[in-house]
Amino acid sequence: DTGKLTHYAHNPSIPNTLSNNNVNNIMQDSNGNLWFSTSGSGLDRYRKESNDFENFDMQKDGLSSDCIYEVFESSIQKGDLLLITNQGFSQFDYPQKKFYNYGTENGFPLTAVNENALFVTHDGEVFLGGIQGMISFWEKKLHFTPKSYSIILSRLLVNGKEITAGDDTGILEQSIAYTPEISLKADQSMFSIEYATSNFIPANRNEIVYRLEGFSDEWNHTDRKQTLITYTNLNPGKYTLVIKSDGDGIEEARLLIRVLPPWYETWWAYLIYTICTVSLLWYLIQNYNSRIKLRESLKYEKKHIEDLEALNQSKLRFFTNISHEFRTPLTLIVGQVETLLQVQTFTPNIYHKILGIYKNSLQLRELITELLDFRKQEQGHMKIKVSRHNLVNFLYENYLLFLEYASSKQINFKFNKQSDDIEVWYDQKQMQKVVNNLLSNALKHTKAEDTISINVSQENKYVIIEIKDTGTGIAAAEIDKIFDRFYQTERLDSLNTGAGTGIGLALTKGIIELHHGTIRVE
Repeated sequence: DTGKLTHYAHNPSIPNTLSNNNVNNIMQDSNGNLWFSTSGSGLDRYRKESNDFENFDMQKDGLSSDCIYEVFESSIQKGDLLLITNQGFSQFDYPQKKFYNYGTENGFPLTAVNENALFVTHDGEVFLGGIQGMISFWEKKLHFTPKSYSIILSRLLVNGKEITAGDDTGILEQSIAYTPEISLKADQSMFSIEYATSNFIPANRNEIVYRLEGFSDEWNHTDRKQTLITYTNLNPGKYTLVIKSDGDGIEEARLLIRVLPPWYETWWAYLIYTICTVSLLWYLIQNYNSRIKLRESLKYEKKHIEDLEALNQSKLRFFTNISHEFRTPLTLIVGQVETLLQVQTFTPNIYHKILGIYKNSLQLRELITELLDFRKQEQGHMKIKVSRHNLVNFLYENYLLFLEYASSKQINFKFNKQSDDIEVWYDQKQMQKVVNNLLSNALKHTKAEDTISINVSQENKYVIIEIKDTGTGIAAAEIDKIFDRFYQTERLDSLNTGAGTGIGLALTKGIIELHHGTIRVE
């Protein structure tokens, strides 16, 4: 009336503006209401009194689609509307604000309606055009009959795995759609139920809600595209899943779900607990008595170990004291025998006897020195003086020293080397004792036709020395003991040299460890 042009557009920051700027059609009804058909936001009514818009859409009002092609006013009920969408044909009872949607599910013959293909005559005949052709009908003879259909449970998943009838889980004997009740084990408490409608048309006309009775009394609303309902970590018990529509004409679906307790919460488990508790009490009493006996046994064992250690220390002190007493006169004897050996007037027979005395005196002095060194090692007083030497030459020289003796006993004596020059920092004097001990032991326990070999090689930063023999060997039970002090094996002495002191290998092990090495026997 004023001749003024007003611009209306969608503004998301302001409520009740035009819902969508893409307007397909504008229609004014007999009551003066302006209706705007939009592509994507449904139907808008312009409210002149407040200069804003009232919106009707699929989500909140039940339209079949938010894309509306065209709107006509009803010829038999003024104020009501007839409209076409990309989903079909609809009636709108404006006073009741209720849409009646016609589609193939309730007998409408057209699967799709074309744009601008609606026409209503003054006498109430409706013409509609679609991809299958054109239809016409009298509006007054149009009666909306909602199609009754039900919600069907179509799929069951347990712990993310689909369950089928007769599979190895034993949950379903027949399809989930025909199963009124399922039982799940305690470790199957995560499950999903997928549903569908009986006519295979998405239930977008109404909203689907669900709840799990026994877990929660509140209804959960689903998204229109959501057809999968999931629950996790349910406690043992009985539950009922109810899925229904908030509209009319759809039968609800119900499924009884039993979550069984874990084995440790069953009646027989509690029986076992009782038996175990009684058994535990009996065990504790027996264990208490056993611990008293064990404590006494440990006291005895401790005293035995202490007595054994005291005996070993007593032996060591005795041998050390005797060694100190013997060393000086023995040194004098060696010196005097060396003087006698320089005299040339002895007969060969007497000379060999004196030479035997000299060798045995040297061996005895070496044993005394070894015992004193072992005492130093036990007390932590032994020191090594290392210098850089060619270990291959050192071992080969020792090989030559023992070669003549081995040959005289018809023992095969071999020396194998990886290279001619392996430089190592070591104490030659102490390492000489190690080689002497190992080769002496090997010779002592081998016989004619046996083989002794010395192998020397280098791996990364380590030098490996192997002394092997094919002699009498060592019992498996003795392998872990041969490096213990005063321990002697029960092997036969093939050379009849008599028993040793039992400290040679213990001293050898200590010298190797002072060089930051390791020694083992196989």
